[in-house]
Amino acid sequence: MSTPATDWPHWSRFADEWIAWARTPNHDAFWAYRDTLLEFIGRFVGDLGATMAAGSVVVGHRLGLYSALAVGPATPEQLAAQKRAQLTAAKQDFTRLSLGLLLDSLPTYPLTFAFAAQAAAPQGTADVLDVTGEGGFNARLFIHHDTHLPIMVSWQAPPTSVILTTPGQPPPANVPPGAVLVPGPAAPAATASQEEKDAYTKTINDLRRAAQARPVEHRLYYADYRNVEGLVLPFRIRRAIGADTTEETTFDRFRLNTKIDPRKFVTK
Repeated sequence: MSTPATDWPHWSRFADEWIAWARTPNHDAFWAYRDTLLEFIGRFVGDLGATMAAGSVVVGHRLGLYSALAVGPATPEQLAAQKRAQLTAAKQDFTRLSLGLLLDSLPTYPLTFAFAAQAAAPQGTADVLDVTGEGGFNARLFIHHDTHLPIMVSWQAPPTSVILTTPGQPPPANVPPGAVLVPGPAAPAATASQEEKDAYTKTINDLRRAAQARPVEHRLYYADYRNVEGLVLPFRIRRAIGADTTEETTFDRFRLNTKIDPRKFVTK
């Protein structure tokens, strides 16, 4: 039985030879079906990944995990900045939710309202308000003109992901909500020069950055309003990105001014 102490020097001496051999075209039967196999893997992984990632992509995007992973290892200062950004994102998400429940936010996150226009909605005419706050918060609040109840909150955000398509291959059968499809160039051949490979990588990165700079519309819908001890509250809230519903929450009941045992908040 070999040991790492003896294997390491041996493989270190012959590693370059093995790599050169493995990269030599037609050195074994694999090269006969290489292109067909890579095409199949690309299509299979693209379709399967797009299907399985639909929910997790949305959650990861809200928490800022994808943007944090994209920059690689972070310094302590960068980690602190990421935490502040994630906290701001969580506050803003809660604020958008509270707009439909309270028509306002908490005092710790003040908002400014300005009338924008009137718009036609399936429920009737809506008054549209521009809502702004700290941290670059921007949203539009749609309020039913007659009932004065919130209908929807909309805002712009970067795509949840960017999917590059390959020439000659069909696009993924399932695209996660908020993702955008971008036509990509053909990948360089295995025998391409390093300069050609670097140019391909730069083109791909430029396409991704350009797509991330074009925001998509997110929406929160409020519906099924009922009277709860003198307050009219929505019992159904739906999230959507573009035309795709990502979440729908229904409430059985609301309890107002309920006594809460402070011991529940004691850390152990």
